[in-house]
Amino acid sequence: MSASTCVNGVIQTGVAFLEPCVVVHLWRWFVVPLGAVQITYWGAFGLGILATVFVRQNGIERDEDKATAESVGVVLGAWGVGALIHLGMPS
Repeated sequence: MSASTCVNGVIQTGVAFLEPCVVVHLWRWFVVPLGAVQITYWGAFGLGILATVFVRQNGIERDEDKATAESVGVVLGAWGVGALIHLGMPS
């Protein structure tokens, strides 16, 4: 196993556990004000797994380094953009 593969695995594991935290924050900021109930970290984790099942692309070769960078960028980008929108929302 190469060092790059090991580093990608560690980063992807971190993203897998950070993503539900981001989902919980976005849910509280944008969905709860519409009348929905709050979700827990583990509920968000389950939603992430469910979403992965529906959008998984089997049989497509991917560059693992690029996929890792995209995962980190998407999760942190969604969190950042959501935070900026939330700050601009009226109370």
